[in-house]
Amino acid sequence: MRVGAVLPLSGSEGTREEWGTRHLAAIGLTEQCDADILVVSEERGVVSHARNGEMAEIAPLEADRLAHVLESIRQPSGGEVSTSRRGVRSAAIWLAAVVLALVAVPTVHWLNGSLYGGRTTLMVDVPIYLTNVPENFYLETNESLRAKVYLNAPRNAEASTSVTPSNITVDLKGKPSGLSEVRFTSSMISELPAGWEIQSYVPDRIHINLAPTHVAQLPVSPLFIGLPPGLKVASWKGVPASVQVRIKESVSALGKTVPTLPIDLSGIKKPGEYAFTIGIDLPPGVQTLRAAPATTRVTVEVER
Repeated sequence: MRVGAVLPLSGSEGTREEWGTRHLAAIGLTEQCDADILVVSEERGVVSHARNGEMAEIAPLEADRLAHVLESIRQPSGGEVSTSRRGVRSAAIWLAAVVLALVAVPTVHWLNGSLYGGRTTLMVDVPIYLTNVPENFYLETNESLRAKVYLNAPRNAEASTSVTPSNITVDLKGKPSGLSEVRFTSSMISELPAGWEIQSYVPDRIHINLAPTHVAQLPVSPLFIGLPPGLKVASWKGVPASVQVRIKESVSALGKTVPTLPIDLSGIKKPGEYAFTIGIDLPPGVQTLRAAPATTRVTVEVER
C-alpha cells in the first residue's frame, strides 16, 4: 500500500535499550490499533510478537512455536465463525507467513555473506574538516560539521575507534565563490584500514558558501587594568594608532575599535609617563594584514 511510511514510535517506559525503530514502531502501532505485528531482527536472529502495546520474543525460534503464535493470532476474538473458503485462504496466508518468518533471518545472513564476503557493517561519527579555503574568502555554513560513516569491514575486524576513520576532509582549493554543494567521496576519508570499504555517508553532502572577506582600518583601544587607588590615566597614545584587518565573518563583533590585550598598571606607584608594547586582541574571524603589525606601543600618562 505504501513505501517509506513513517510509523508512530512508542514512547512507553517499558521499551528495551537494544530495540531500534522497527521494534518501537511495532509497539507504537499496537498502542493505536488492534493489529498483531511480527518483527524480524536480523542482528539478533529473533522474531518478536507485538500486541496491545507489549512485545514478546518468540523463543525458541522453532516452526511449531511460531506456528502456534500465528494460529493464536488467526483465531477470531469473538464468536464469529469463518466459512470454509475463508478458513482455507486464511490458513494459506498464515502458512506463507510462517515460512517467510522462518527463512527471513538465515536468508538475510546468507545475502550478507554472499554480497559482502562475510563482512559486517559498522557506523562511526566523525568530524568534517574544510581545508584550503581560497585566499581572500571565508567559509559560511549552517550545517553540522559532523557526519555518520557506514563501513563494510571484515567480520572479525576490531570495532574500536583506534582503527576507524578519524575525519572527512573536504579540500576547497579552486572552489568558486558563492553557494555550492559538496558530495562526500571515498577519497575524503582518512585513515581507513586496509580491507575496509565505505558503504554510505549520512548526510552524504554539505552545502557551503564561500564569501569574500573585507578589509577595514580600525582604531586601537588600550585596555588598562590594575591601576592602584589614587592614580588615574590622564592620557594615552598608541603607535600605530590603528590597524588594518581582514574580516572573515558576515557581521564583525569588533565594533568600531579593536582592543589590546590587558595592560597591567598594578606596578605603577607614582604619577608619570609609562610605555608598554602590547598585542592586539583579535577574534578568530579577524586577522591583521601581512604588512601590518599585530602589536602596538602604548604610552600612558598617569596622574593623581
